[in-house]
Amino acid sequence: MTTKDGHVKWVCRDHYRAGYQEAHTQKLHDVIKLAIGKFDEQLGRVEITLRSSFAAVEFYDAISKAKGVLNLCIELSWDQQYADFVKLKDMVSKSNIRSIKVDLVSSTGPNFDINLSGRRRYDPIFDIMRLPSIESFEIEGAPEDFFQRSSPLPRNVNLSNLKCLAADIAKIEFLVAQAPNLISKKVF
Repeated sequence: MTTKDGHVKWVCRDHYRAGYQEAHTQKLHDVIKLAIGKFDEQLGRVEITLRSSFAAVEFYDAISKAKGVLNLCIELSWDQQYADFVKLKDMVSKSNIRSIKVDLVSSTGPNFDINLSGRRRYDPIFDIMRLPSIESFEIEGAPEDFFQRSSPLPRNVNLSNLKCLAADIAKIEFLVAQAPNLISKKVF
């Protein structure tokens, strides 16, 4: 371990890991403070509004390394692209997040929604719902054409990991039918 003065100091593995985690948690605090968000370390809850893809990448990097976040409320306040949702999905899959609320404040973007791999803009959102670690998923601000801008979901999609599902999407009933362990559902 290198000290602030630049000297190398021997530290046992357990203390090194503790210091390493503290540094990542501090970085997360700093990123959240810049975005004028909230981080309750006791509850493992983060509330944040991201205003650009660049800010999102910085936040995703910080939250992926700080393992204490279990509940994420994230507002995406820019015209998101497919790549932005892939980065969100990758971050969620690398983190310890169990509950996520996504608000798509500005979700217009280009009209062309199919990328070279044949996937559509909102496909990564459904991939997040399918992650075994996710127990609660809520989405707000979804455009009316949300399902048209997503690949057709297979009839046997497995959402058995979800215990709570909330959305402002009219076709949520299809998703509810795919989540046998659902305890709570909310359509607004």
